[in-house]
Amino acid sequence: MIKKEDKPEFIGQIMDLFEDFLDEYGIKIPQKEGEESYDPDTPVNLCGKAYDDLAEQLEGFFRSWGVIKDERPQVEYLFILSLNGIKCEGTISVKAKDSDEAYRKAQDLAETELSSSFPSLDIPYDVEPIEEEGYPLYSIITEFLPFSTEQKVVSTSDKADADALFEKACRDNSAVKLTVQTSSKASPAILKKWSI
Repeated sequence: MIKKEDKPEFIGQIMDLFEDFLDEYGIKIPQKEGEESYDPDTPVNLCGKAYDDLAEQLEGFFRSWGVIKDERPQVEYLFILSLNGIKCEGTISVKAKDSDEAYRKAQDLAETELSSSFPSLDIPYDVEPIEEEGYPLYSIITEFLPFSTEQKVVSTSDKADADALFEKACRDNSAVKLTVQTSSKASPAILKKWSI
């Protein structure tokens, strides 16, 4: 298994192989507006969002194979249960590392509870994730001075913006946390934290 400290180098080497492969076939990746310019001496140059997206997909792929340890935090997701097409009151809460895993957990939980409560009945059911405008909500919580109780919170619903704000905040503050909340009634979970 790849160690945490070796993960960036491992993913970087895979990306280099990918770029070399495309270069061999003369394939150029189109540049999107606002991304870094290409190096004219390099026919293939993944940059900006294209690079980040591919690196994230490769990391997910190697996590699923067990090559990279899954160190993502557990996040709370809320679901609504429907029985016979009718939505029930209340919500199902599960903690998972991503929305796909959360959906599977919510489905399994509903199936287990229904079969134990009504073993002789086959009740059609479904779970639906609670989706709200502006969510998931990412918050960057900063402390300028060590041991200070004064905090500044900046929130966004864009993950890339949140990551960029987190990196910038790490340069200017003594402690920084990046949290995510999947809906207004879900508990926030810490995705990353940094301190001096």
